[in-house]
Amino acid sequence: MNIRELNKIENIVYFTREQLKTVFPGASEDLVKQNLYRWAKKGDIFPLKGGVYITKRSFEKFGSSVSFREYLASIIKRPSYLSLEYILRKYEILTEATFGLTSVTLKTGDTFENKLGTFSYRKIKKDLYTGYFTAYFANNEYFVATKAKALFDWLYYKVPAMASDLTGRNSVEEWRLNLEDFGNKDWEEFEKYCNLSGNLKINQVAENIIKNAPNSV
Repeated sequence: MNIRELNKIENIVYFTREQLKTVFPGASEDLVKQNLYRWAKKGDIFPLKGGVYITKRSFEKFGSSVSFREYLASIIKRPSYLSLEYILRKYEILTEATFGLTSVTLKTGDTFENKLGTFSYRKIKKDLYTGYFTAYFANNEYFVATKAKALFDWLYYKVPAMASDLTGRNSVEEWRLNLEDFGNKDWEEFEKYCNLSGNLKINQVAENIIKNAPNSV
């Protein structure tokens, strides 16, 4: 296996160890692993997680692209969609700075750190794995939560640690939520997910948010 043969995969967005075996069909499993390790150490490729890589050329070409990193978030853990703090910050709903890309998945939650940043995942139950739309990077699709679903997902993980008594509390001010751009359709969608959760505490917090938010239904 020669580094020059990486030219065969330099123009693809990412590649896996299994794909590399098809490029070098005569190479043993050990040889493939050894070369991946050597190329990564030299900086010719960058690991995203175990067995998934991007080439240096791909990083140099797309590394500054937001949609490139968002797409890779969907590759690192499948199935998943972008949500939680990352999307809330993108819509400027969360006013405090957040770091890394956050996603929801049906699989075990995890965090991966690599050349492109930090990719965090939280597990959600199957009937709540909804509320996202399709986005694209170079004709490759990935999924992004609506702002209403991102807010619900954020509450889904935040609420269990909260005290039950909301008397005299204003959750909007407490969490510095900027909800000026939430319209009636957004609130209706948000309430739909809260009801779908069947969680009384989530619904109580949601009512508090809606009561204290501007432009709420």
